[in-house]
Amino acid sequence: MKIWMVALLGLLVSASAFGETRLSDKMLFGTLDNGVRYFIVNRPTAPVFTGMVFVDAGSAEERTNETGIAHLLEHMAFKGTPWMGTRDWAKERPLQEEIEKTGSQLTAERQKSTPDKELIDQLEKRLAELSKEVAEIILPNEYDNLVTREGGQEINASTSTDWTNYYMTLPSTRLEFWALLETQRLLYPSWREFYLERDVVTEERRMSVEDSPSGRMYEEFKAAAFKAHPYRNPIIGWMSDIRSLTVARVADFYNKWYVPSNMVVLLVGDVDEARAMPILKKYFGSIPSRPSPARANTVEPPQVGEKRISVSIAAEPEVWIGWHKPTFPNDDMAVFEVLQFLLSDVGRSSRLYSSLVKGARICQSAESFTAPGDKYPGLFVVRLEPRAPHTNAEAEAAALVEIERLKSEPVSEKELEKIRNQIDSHLLQSIETNRDFARRLGAYYLASGDPQILDTMREKMRNVTPQDIQRVAQKYFTVDNRTVAELVSTRPKAKDSSTSPTGAAQ
Repeated sequence: MKIWMVALLGLLVSASAFGETRLSDKMLFGTLDNGVRYFIVNRPTAPVFTGMVFVDAGSAEERTNETGIAHLLEHMAFKGTPWMGTRDWAKERPLQEEIEKTGSQLTAERQKSTPDKELIDQLEKRLAELSKEVAEIILPNEYDNLVTREGGQEINASTSTDWTNYYMTLPSTRLEFWALLETQRLLYPSWREFYLERDVVTEERRMSVEDSPSGRMYEEFKAAAFKAHPYRNPIIGWMSDIRSLTVARVADFYNKWYVPSNMVVLLVGDVDEARAMPILKKYFGSIPSRPSPARANTVEPPQVGEKRISVSIAAEPEVWIGWHKPTFPNDDMAVFEVLQFLLSDVGRSSRLYSSLVKGARICQSAESFTAPGDKYPGLFVVRLEPRAPHTNAEAEAAALVEIERLKSEPVSEKELEKIRNQIDSHLLQSIETNRDFARRLGAYYLASGDPQILDTMREKMRNVTPQDIQRVAQKYFTVDNRTVAELVSTRPKAKDSSTSPTGAAQ
């Protein structure tokens, strides 16, 4: 993925300084006594900062039948603590315990091969009664309201295959407030409104995957490309797994992965070491140490033949082509980044656009990217949308011509130097926010283990040669290493789109 590159912009003050600036020289990286790692990046351009906490656990760390647990846990982190989000924890706590007991019974009964419908009705009625009773005690959205009252913005979180992160942007005077709030919710989850939130996530999955052609295609494509590694699973989880999650199971995941040695804290903005370090030590340094989690480390076996699937959806046709690729610390990572720019990330002058969209007009769009993550070996993907009346087969064939060209014809030094300049130009054209800088740095540090990863990757990219590109294309872009998924449209074809208003709209 190219997202690491835009992060470079945050510390640069001018185009002339870019070529000489090493971002690592402007960062402070270290480890607290309990194992929490931290970055401090001082950017005093405005009196604000972004605080971001990464937990080195995403969907790839989930076990079979527990997919979606990392994402649901992210949702629960906004539900408060025993001291935040309630009018009376002493009254709320026994209700929450009964809700968990009832919810677990209901979940277990629904999963039986012959569920007791009468018991299910009784449990559903009791759960609704308890939820109504506890709703009189809780203070919804108090976490967000507290942050907003202190001038906070961008209060959010996200879950990927590789990690989960939590972040907000605040006035620089509220640094200690941020540290207190974040450590409280990391240490003392309340599991408030768990079953209501689980229902929210099932609806989220329905909208983002089952009712979304692109979401469905991506899910099917990953599941076909990976047969062993957890990258095959959706971040949001399979529907049956989400519906089976209980507080106890999510709490087990939390207790295993949310430990100090598995956390990275980033402060980016108007913060400096003298002010930030005492606060980091006071709050994050006081989190009790616990053993680092053991990872399953399932390795995806080498693919031994092309895989092909078709997905029938009422949507426009498209083709996804993916090849397995390595990740950090393999130097070929940088070559794939350059390949992404060469094929699609420099706009109208990129090879796929010039050949398939502008030239032959076979496709209406053509893009390349890497997925699903960077902590483990992933995929280099080409995604195509054919332009009617051209077919998926024609689009795929045209794209593979460009792929074969990479193998047989070395990229000229002139074209490669143009790509290098376009990469730098891309970096200089947009100044990213503190939040985006923190997110890119944290994500790529966790994937690589290199605190200087932003400098390292940029230098490696600039050193990529035509021979490197040809070698990588020949090594990885093979038939046996390839997975192809095509969306076969189930929509009725328009009889005459040139004269039919309906056809024209389609």
